Amino acid sequence: MDPDRTYRFATNDFTLGGGDGYTVLTNATEAFSTSTLLSDAVIEYIRHVQSVSGPIVPSTDGRMVVVGGAL
Repeated sequence: MDPDRTYRFATNDFTLGGGDGYTVLTNATEAFSTSTLLSDAVIEYIRHVQSVSGPIVPSTDGRMVVVGGAL
């Protein structure tokens, strides 16, 4: 990243508030909140995907393995 440039990005309010150690984001200028809950954004995304592509079928890529019983 170029320290002489200004970058715009999207994040959630938790991270913007310094959550998970991203305290540098608390210095953000021109922060804008849609006041949309993250859970509502995820629900809307899932509804959109289902309306375009049909039901979502969960799958794994093999990186996670159940050891010692069911989840």
